[in-house]
Amino acid sequence: MSWLFSRTSPLAPTVLLGLLLQAVPIGCSSPRQGLVGDDWPWGPTEVEIHALSRFIQRDDEEILSVRAEFRDRDGDPTKFPGSVMIEVDPEGLPDEEEREFTFDLTDVKTNAEYWDHVTMMYRFTLKPDWDEPPLPSTPIRIRIKATWDGHPDLLDGITVRRGG
Repeated sequence: MSWLFSRTSPLAPTVLLGLLLQAVPIGCSSPRQGLVGDDWPWGPTEVEIHALSRFIQRDDEEILSVRAEFRDRDGDPTKFPGSVMIEVDPEGLPDEEEREFTFDLTDVKTNAEYWDHVTMMYRFTLKPDWDEPPLPSTPIRIRIKATWDGHPDLLDGITVRRGG
């Protein structure tokens, strides 16, 4: 093995370079802890509650899976660095049956928790916890309001029904 390091070995420069590259960390930097700033050109300009949003059964419990897609000015999916409020409002039920859920996506860990890398959307799992669940045929309005300091609010809505 010592022949690899001898001056006459044709592999000596390659082996030394390889050892050097392993010893010296290249491109190491700490991950960015904050989210986008005001000057970020791909900031979200619209939100859409995706048609994948629906009621699902998990562990004998009915939950609402809401998928929200944010897009930049080019129409490409992007992350959202603000606060998201989702309102679930079944038609024909008393106002107290309306539910609101808030998510602070300014927090890096929270943002990552709800981000789905495959669909490039946020997936929020909601438990409406109604006193009396609406009938499966009842239209249930889901509204989203996304706020980001210094930017216009982003709004969207969709109507879903519970499974039968």
